[in-house]
Amino acid sequence: MVTEWIQLLIFLFALLIFSPLFGLGLYKVYLYKTSGFEKFLYKICGIDPNRNMDWKEYALSLLVFNFFGFYYCF
Repeated sequence: MVTEWIQLLIFLFALLIFSPLFGLGLYKVYLYKTSGFEKFLYKICGIDPNRNMDWKEYALSLLVFNFFGFYYCF
């Protein structure tokens, strides 16, 4: 009985500690603020964050991503 209460307290403590950090990260994502790491990844991959994809590019990237995900799982 005591271990359940300890587990609940640890969970609530972790929730209290990590939720502001995740909230701040989501806040930055929704404001389109890019971090230095994202800019570094964009530069390595050759991605222009200001250019939009048309539907054909989006469909192709979705299919390729799902194919590799399916291949990885099975």
